[in-house]
Amino acid sequence: MRGTIKLINNKKGFIAVLTEEEEYSIIELQRDYSPEVDDVVSGDLEGLGGETIRNETQKQDWSVFIQDIHASRMMAIKEIS
Repeated sequence: MRGTIKLINNKKGFIAVLTEEEEYSIIELQRDYSPEVDDVVSGDLEGLGGETIRNETQKQDWSVFIQDIHASRMMAIKEIS
């Protein structure tokens, strides 16, 4: 599955990815990556827990922990704030 990073909280290390299903996945970055709004990512964006996703824009594999799936934009804003 592919998605686009729409929200970022660098202090907490969280991003919100808008998936192809038009829902958000809330993702905690496990390392010091440099996400950018509108970066395209791919992988199992709907699998809770530890995953490896690919930032296709930056051509990097990221180790992440997926905290929540199927979130609305409002929920995504709350969760990464």
